[in-house]
Amino acid sequence: MLPQSLFPALLAATEMAVTPTSDLCRYKFTILPEYFVDYYKIADASPNGKATTQSGLGLLDKTFGDAAADGDGDVVITEGGGGGARPWERFASRVRKLNAESPDGVDYKVLYLTRHGLGYHNVQAAKVGTAEWD
Repeated sequence: MLPQSLFPALLAATEMAVTPTSDLCRYKFTILPEYFVDYYKIADASPNGKATTQSGLGLLDKTFGDAAADGDGDVVITEGGGGGARPWERFASRVRKLNAESPDGVDYKVLYLTRHGLGYHNVQAAKVGTAEWD
């Protein structure tokens, strides 16, 4: 079986105005590319055109500021350097900071998108045929 793939992304979700024809909230989602590897480039460089889960889930090892623990034990990044915080601690702190400083109607969300690869059910369906499988 092929391995499953996990593709995380940091998105900015901007709440859009309610339209006159609908009372539903509308959102515009924008991927912030500077936090994770470019899975499109990885897939393009792959002979089979596929990308698999990257080390560290593809999080780029970036420094957003100095790391220190606050009173709740959370890692807080302040402007300056990276301190001893691990990449995911720095990233989580960065997302908290983005949300704390975002304008009204803008939220930052981390999504983990996955695909299961070639599962046993796909193999069995190929063996017996679609009509029998359904």
